[in-house]
Amino acid sequence: MRENPRGGGRPLAASNRLWLPRIVLWTVTLLEYRVLIAWTYENTESLLLAQLMHTVFTGPQGLPVQGLSPVDRFLWYSLFGVAS
Repeated sequence: MRENPRGGGRPLAASNRLWLPRIVLWTVTLLEYRVLIAWTYENTESLLLAQLMHTVFTGPQGLPVQGLSPVDRFLWYSLFGVAS
């Protein structure tokens, strides 16, 4: 089994199993949050609030996932999607 160059020695196959669910989850979460940002801007006309919402969404995404296994990373993105 090949080593994953980005996975800290974890097998590459473990990362490949979750690519489709992760992309689907990411796309759905991103679309939902973008709709929420657009709705907030339309109703408040506050660009600052929309920018802050964007920052809150994109800022913490990469922080805790650097050392996680592919399954744990998928769980993190799932919980992140539900929370946002």
